[in-house]
Amino acid sequence: FNAYMATLIKQELSIPFVISLHGDVDVYRGEKVQNSFKKRMVWRAHKRVEKVGLRNADNCRAVYFPILWYVRANHFQSSALIYNVVGQDVSPKSNYESPTPTRFICVGRQDAAIKDPTNIVKAFAELYCYRSSGLLTLIGRGNLHPHLNDLVQNLNCANQVSLIPSMSNRNVLEAMKSSDLFVFTQSTTGISKP
Repeated sequence: FNAYMATLIKQELSIPFVISLHGDVDVYRGEKVQNSFKKRMVWRAHKRVEKVGLRNADNCRAVYFPILWYVRANHFQSSALIYNVVGQDVSPKSNYESPTPTRFICVGRQDAAIKDPTNIVKAFAELYCYRSSGLLTLIGRGNLHPHLNDLVQNLNCANQVSLIPSMSNRNVLEAMKSSDLFVFTQSTTGISKP
């Protein structure tokens, strides 16, 4: 949709536009729409708009290597791989010993289709909540955020699990540095920024 809107702007103002691809949407999009007629229709409509936008882009940048197949499949005239790098100025941890309670952190969009931390919360509750030997922080938001809040309450882990919808990048990096273990789940190819 963004590429389609950029096409309209390009036509109106006679300026070029570049697409920056940060995800491999086709890998999961097809699988997730198979169970609903409405989702299949929305997907088909989206694909038509997507093709117009992609065809009119002057350049394309992929931020992860696995996205390049999508770039090649859509025959971009000009493209490049430019890795998405964050936190270059952050100093490494000075101590990697794991204290008690162990501090876990999960950073990412809480999305049912691609980044669902539900099983992380369930596993944490089973292994750590009842012994009070761990703390879990989830930073991010998405369509699963209300579900995760309810899950934490239902598992009686609210005193050990923190759900933080957003924070500045600098603070995210500091939170990661002060944690003991990074936990994450993703159903797409590549390695996410966190």
